[in-house]
Amino acid sequence: MRSISALCGVVVVGGALALSSPAVHAETAKGSCSGAMSTAKKARSMYDSYDRELRDLTNRGGHPDRSQRDHLGMLRMKSDNASSMANRTCGKPKKSMPKKSMPAKPRPKVMPHGKVKAGSGAMSVASGPSDLALPTSAALVAGAAGVWLLRRRDDEELG
Repeated sequence: MRSISALCGVVVVGGALALSSPAVHAETAKGSCSGAMSTAKKARSMYDSYDRELRDLTNRGGHPDRSQRDHLGMLRMKSDNASSMANRTCGKPKKSMPKKSMPAKPRPKVMPHGKVKAGSGAMSVASGPSDLALPTSAALVAGAAGVWLLRRRDDEELG
């Protein structure tokens, strides 16, 4: 009976490992990438068409009400989420828009230099033997006390 359950366990674990192989993930990633890209394109086209409708309404002298503006915002959010998911699923986008560069922050004229000690546990200064002495001695004392307590308990049980 034990051999059958062990065999079933091996089959289940082997199947899980086979399904989690990189080749299986690569195939599913290709399918999910194309699906994510089509979802992103659909969401973007829905946003663009509704945005055009509202612009036409405004050009004709009308004013979109709050529900229409909220709906446009929701479509924008869905479009952004879908394109973000497509980027995560497919990897880096092939065409990227150039980002507007932010002006650089002014640097101070004098930069700090040399060793900086920020307090206990700071890693700016190398640790020496004195930093390791207390934890090492505490571990040795705790180990010795544990051995002593175990021997004492064994002596009480025997005698």
